[in-house]
Amino acid sequence: MDLERAKFAEFRARLTALGFSFETRPHQIFLARGDGIVVNLYESGRVVLGGATERYAPVIAILEQLGIRVTQRATPQLPPLDFHGTRVGMDEVGKGDYFGPLVVCATLVTEPQAAELLAIGVRDSKTLGDTTISNLAVKVRKILYPGQIRIVRLPPVRYNLLFERMRNVNRVLGWAHATALEDVLAFSEPCDLAIADQFGDESYIEDSLKKRGKKVRLIQTPKAEREIAVATASVLARDDLLRARLAMRDEYAEDFPLGASNVEEFAKRLVGRLGTGALVATAKVHFTTTGRVLGAGSNLIPQVRTLAAQAEIPSDIGPVRVDTSRLEAYSLLDSFEPELRVFIREELQRAYGEEWWNRGIPGEIREKAEKRRRQEAEKGRDAGVMDLLEFSHYELIMHGENWESVFKPVFQDGNSLLARLRPIQDIRNPVAHTRALSPADRATLIGSIGWMRAKMADFRQQLEGTPAK
Repeated sequence: MDLERAKFAEFRARLTALGFSFETRPHQIFLARGDGIVVNLYESGRVVLGGATERYAPVIAILEQLGIRVTQRATPQLPPLDFHGTRVGMDEVGKGDYFGPLVVCATLVTEPQAAELLAIGVRDSKTLGDTTISNLAVKVRKILYPGQIRIVRLPPVRYNLLFERMRNVNRVLGWAHATALEDVLAFSEPCDLAIADQFGDESYIEDSLKKRGKKVRLIQTPKAEREIAVATASVLARDDLLRARLAMRDEYAEDFPLGASNVEEFAKRLVGRLGTGALVATAKVHFTTTGRVLGAGSNLIPQVRTLAAQAEIPSDIGPVRVDTSRLEAYSLLDSFEPELRVFIREELQRAYGEEWWNRGIPGEIREKAEKRRRQEAEKGRDAGVMDLLEFSHYELIMHGENWESVFKPVFQDGNSLLARLRPIQDIRNPVAHTRALSPADRATLIGSIGWMRAKMADFRQQLEGTPAK
């Protein structure tokens, strides 16, 4: 029996009273986390519980009071993992999410610390709400020394670079686990045991281990979060993922959906707002989701290769160490600037016909572009004149003599246009000169590109069906 729609609000209120936190998921009214369990309420009224079955009773009581007959499926109970002494636990989060980073954490835990971690309630992060995870992470960091924790966060742009080289998700995972493990093993406490969840062939981690890691006995087992060191890693990894997703929300002014199904409409809106470079910067582009968003056969991996070449990324595993902010900016600018050049040319052609280059481009800019074109031709390269313009030229073309008759109908207010163009140019220069960008810089770039693309798209819609001269 499904829950009646009229009782959705009451069910949520009752769960709120029990201390549950709520998340929005596609095709669900809500997902609620609390006291070691997860409650899913779907649009159909179906209710599905997950997590620690021994904690279901309060929720089952509420459902029965609301007229639901509850049936429970038997789930196989795995025995506890009985490890003692100093050991490393490793876990990852974000692997199945299209948007957001992959985060791997390794924690080195002594036996006395294991008892403390159990006492504060550390367990598999999938059974905990976001607020509980954040609070637990603070407590964990008071028990473990910084050197006992290593988090490897692969933001999407770094993840995409690594995947482009390794061509296998499990190889990326294995490398990240091995990197985290090697670092915590440098802590002064001797350790010869590491435990991880089994995500594939054991060799994926073992092949990536260096001299220090080769001395450790590595155990990979299903549901490794039963072990307190692994559960601790899962809590810290999820806490880091939550922080990363909050930063993405602030920079992009979007609440990125979780999972990999039912995210296509959001992804299409994001591409419409910021271009395909936004996917390279925010999503794991090898997912089949990308093809559903951009069309069958679409592939952003070539764009990732171009990104690596432009950013001068070395051919080894270097991308994990490079500055993500710069790579994200590259991916956004790479898709936006060509679109802007095409738009400028089309509107000048609409206004001046075949004379668009001579009438619409200021003489000094025209001469500089033509000179560069001759130089490229001498080197055997054929380049279009618009491709040889500098970013600073766009302002002179759009906000100069062409403003009133050509570009004012598009952008309406000249000051608003300059307020977007100039920050993009200011940010583009440090990107080109390998300087890092602040979160505020990235938010400004995203907002400016979004504003300009929206104005350009709106104008094109208005002119749909109007022939150019």
